[in-house]
Amino acid sequence: MLTPVQGRASNNDGVQGAVRRRSARRQDIVVGQGTDCHGQLLKSGELTDAQDKAIVARARQRVDESIDFAKTSDYPAPAEALEGVFA
Repeated sequence: MLTPVQGRASNNDGVQGAVRRRSARRQDIVVGQGTDCHGQLLKSGELTDAQDKAIVARARQRVDESIDFAKTSDYPAPAEALEGVFA
């Protein structure tokens, strides 16, 4: 955790360790295994394995489509570059 006085990480593995942990948590959430809710939904039968796999597949497909769109799109004109960006 960063402290205002020190301005650096106070845990043993520092900022890089925190980034690795955050990244691992995000990956867990993306594949649908990072929360207690996921397990509870599967255990209760509210979410079937097939539904779970379909949701994850659709999410990954949408991300892949978004990446492909971004990679194949032209750069915006400088005057338009900040349109739709919220500060």
